[in-house]
Amino acid sequence: MSQPIRDEIDRVLAARYGFTDEELDFIPSTQLRAGNYDIKYRMVDGSVKNAGVGFAIPYLHNGQPHDYVPDFIVTLKTAPPMHLVLETKGFNPLAETKAGATKRWVDAVNADGTYGKWAYAMVRQMSEVNEAVTKAVHPFDA
Repeated sequence: MSQPIRDEIDRVLAARYGFTDEELDFIPSTQLRAGNYDIKYRMVDGSVKNAGVGFAIPYLHNGQPHDYVPDFIVTLKTAPPMHLVLETKGFNPLAETKAGATKRWVDAVNADGTYGKWAYAMVRQMSEVNEAVTKAVHPFDA
């Protein structure tokens, strides 16, 4: 792909997602996949697979306490930084129960403010991750 085309893609994305000229100069324009510009690298600062990390969200099921361990914690390039609790689920009979508990946890943590800003997303397929990240960064778009 030629440099003028990459530059035009950068300009369109900068306008859509509010990147400054300085950010645009810093961000490499080589994240092309299957002809589509992959923006997740522009919005994600880091992520961790939540296995053995110890991050769990308490919930009740049938009156019994349980701990829900989401799949990923993603740090987004926002100001201030936002953390996204990202769950990748196929079929799980408790998915909605766990989602409700996580949404309540996120609301409580955000109301407290001590631990920064948090968001939650559940995706059923990996192809939905970019959209989930975009919605977390720009919740009032779309």
